[in-house]
Amino acid sequence: MRHVHHLLAVTALLAATACCGPGPVNDPASLPTAGTLIAEIRGRQAQVRSLRGETKMDYLSPDGRTKVTVNLAVMRPGRLRFEAENPVSGHTEGTLVTDGRTFALLDVRANRFLRGPALACNVARMTRIAMPPDDVALILLGSAPLLPHERAEVGHTRDGGGREVLTLHLRGGARQRVSVSRKTRDVVEAELLDAAGRPVWRLVHEDFRAVGTARLPRKTKFVEPRGKADILIRYKDVEANAAIPDAVFTLAPPPGMVARLVGCEDPPPDASPESQPVP
Repeated sequence: MRHVHHLLAVTALLAATACCGPGPVNDPASLPTAGTLIAEIRGRQAQVRSLRGETKMDYLSPDGRTKVTVNLAVMRPGRLRFEAENPVSGHTEGTLVTDGRTFALLDVRANRFLRGPALACNVARMTRIAMPPDDVALILLGSAPLLPHERAEVGHTRDGGGREVLTLHLRGGARQRVSVSRKTRDVVEAELLDAAGRPVWRLVHEDFRAVGTARLPRKTKFVEPRGKADILIRYKDVEANAAIPDAVFTLAPPPGMVARLVGCEDPPPDASPESQPVP
């Protein structure tokens, strides 16, 4: 009987251990405080101020998956430039820029020029990432935005504690999780969950390597289920912390093309917007 009781106890222990799978586990003795980890993440972000070079982007569009070469320029805070090339002809098909306050988009295929405020919806017209410009910049620079929160806590994953997991509790019950490699201190994953625990977006950085004095991923994936955004970015030939002139982040319409002012009420980039001409 003693052996039976022992077997039942072991079985119950194994079941309790296996029930939950990988996830954050609190272990205060071996973890930094939330404030310390937040400061470390922001310190790493401050070390990478700019990026420029060639990327390959594979994203989900209404026509299926689309692959383009994008020449990229990023400088914090919130300055972005994307030049998308046709992979066959090598001709530029579209250019989007923002200086953090305003945005402009030259859509060569649709023969139109759009401009307006640098809202998340406008930035998403090419990036497919519906976030403010500086949040997009942080993602492209190998990190993740840390959203305003009411409280924060730190745990680690059950897989041997390979990652520290920062959980930010946002107003209204939403949560953001940011996973940091305990070995390399890179931000390897981040996700935003709504108050019901449903995913709003998820970000994964893979295969970090040294680029000058910075550490950057070779691959970034961003998924936003509600907006049906799914983009994979491969960084092919990039330079970090280069000086980029302000003029790179401005764009004027070609001669004879009428600029149109757009906002979030206008149709997405795959439709022709009914919008107000700009003199």
